[in-house]
Amino acid sequence: MALNSLKVLFSKIAFDAMNNKSDFLKKSGIAGILTTAVCQTAAVVINKDVPQKEKKFMVAQEVADGAINLTVFWILTAYCVKCGRDLAGKWVDNKAYENIFKNTLKKIQTTGSEKSQKVFEKKELSDITQGYLDGLGTIIGMIGSVVANNFISPPLRNYAASLYQKDQLAKNPAINKTETCAPVDQSTAFKQRPFTPKSNMSVFLNRTKYQTTNPLKPF
Repeated sequence: MALNSLKVLFSKIAFDAMNNKSDFLKKSGIAGILTTAVCQTAAVVINKDVPQKEKKFMVAQEVADGAINLTVFWILTAYCVKCGRDLAGKWVDNKAYENIFKNTLKKIQTTGSEKSQKVFEKKELSDITQGYLDGLGTIIGMIGSVVANNFISPPLRNYAASLYQKDQLAKNPAINKTETCAPVDQSTAFKQRPFTPKSNMSVFLNRTKYQTTNPLKPF
């Protein structure tokens, strides 16, 4: 029973992805971001090695990171998909490109593979243009999603984390006074050591001298 339900679900997802690729791009991206945020937050919560005070800060940071990733991805990807569809729409509405689409459909129906001919046997010109609109929108939307996740979200997440950290330090000044390492003996930490040239330094000096006196010959 459960296996059949999964088959029906996956078939529905595949059918939706095939017929509306740009919409599937947005839905799958949102699902991936939400899953990642939930898993990372849960990992912090169930980790017994993380102190309770740090856990509170880390959980808030993970939730904020997920919210920023989701918002930036949705806004930029949806905007890029719209731009791609608008750009493709200008070409579709242009009569100069109408014959190109007609010839493409006719060529597939007559000289394409047997499988392609069956798929496009009952296709109309509107089906080809709609696929073109969705295809270009999906491609530009994918570019937008990469830019959102790799170039825009990281600095926004860092900025939000720094604001939260400053707020926590202002509320709890004792956090900043926590000792993080053992004291260092200053009498020996910066003791001056005599310089002794090593073999690699001698090789470098000899090579420099040789190249200076013989600039046209290889070393």
